[in-house]
Amino acid sequence: MEHGRWPHQLAQRKIGCMSIELTLQLEPPSVFGLPEDNLTVLPANESGETRVISKVLDTRTGQFADHGTLSRYRLEGEMVNGNFEIDGVRFILRDNFLTATSDAIDGDFGLQTVKSAVNTLLGHVSLTLGALIEARVLGILINGKLMPPKNAQELMLANFRIYQTTAVTSAFVCAADASVMVDDRLNTAVDYFSAALQVQKATQSASALGLAASGPLVVAEFLTLWKAICAVIGDPARRKDRYQSRYRSCGVSDQLKSEVDELKAVRDTSDVAHYSLDPKSLAAVQSCIGKTRRVAAAVLKAYRDTLCSSVAADGASQTTTDLDATLRQP
Repeated sequence: MEHGRWPHQLAQRKIGCMSIELTLQLEPPSVFGLPEDNLTVLPANESGETRVISKVLDTRTGQFADHGTLSRYRLEGEMVNGNFEIDGVRFILRDNFLTATSDAIDGDFGLQTVKSAVNTLLGHVSLTLGALIEARVLGILINGKLMPPKNAQELMLANFRIYQTTAVTSAFVCAADASVMVDDRLNTAVDYFSAALQVQKATQSASALGLAASGPLVVAEFLTLWKAICAVIGDPARRKDRYQSRYRSCGVSDQLKSEVDELKAVRDTSDVAHYSLDPKSLAAVQSCIGKTRRVAAAVLKAYRDTLCSSVAADGASQTTTDLDATLRQP
């Protein structure tokens, strides 16, 4: 038998049946006992521990005087390897290279089936190891023909950023003015919004790998942005009466209020606050995540501008809390 191939892969395939093959590189490589940039890689003993000696720094010269413990990569006989099958998808694992193959009548459906199996496999591996194992697509073969990536996340035609230095300068000036104010509601909302940007970055990184199940990250970003909004206007699930009255006090326009209500409807009908097995719920959140980012930013800016205007009107160098007694209520 040809090394690394399954017996039935060498046999004549049924007429009309397409072969799907996905080649992946798993990351991080250090988990597999392989080199990784700026990381000392060491094997664990039987108890899962190892002894590490750090570099020695000569404080007089500020230079290192000893290398400390050096990396010890896996030996030839210690290579991670295995052949297994999940729901008709066959896997060959060699080090951090994973090949997944399957047979299907339809190429697109077969590819999605293979990707789903890979996501399921890596999800359970990550759970077992307690470390995120991700996959980067190296190649897709359908009936032996190399296929190009089918979406912009897998094939980047352009990567650019448009900048406006005057706008950046203004942003820092505005941020400096707002930062001197003490307002728990605004500070909490900004913290949530910043956290949402971090989740967005993680989502984009996961999507760029071509396989990662970024859907749950999108839901996490949606919920974090919703918390940023609620930090300003309140949570209608707790006090609907105060939720309605806070809009104008926070500087939120009627149009913006309408958009917030639309996001609330998505949150309620898609049940994103809890786990969901319905793919339609995920699709609903994914379709409006761009709008959610925009609306959350607009709500926070409106509230911040209202606070700044209030302070300026008072001629105050004083700190502010909430605008009025209504906003002080939970």
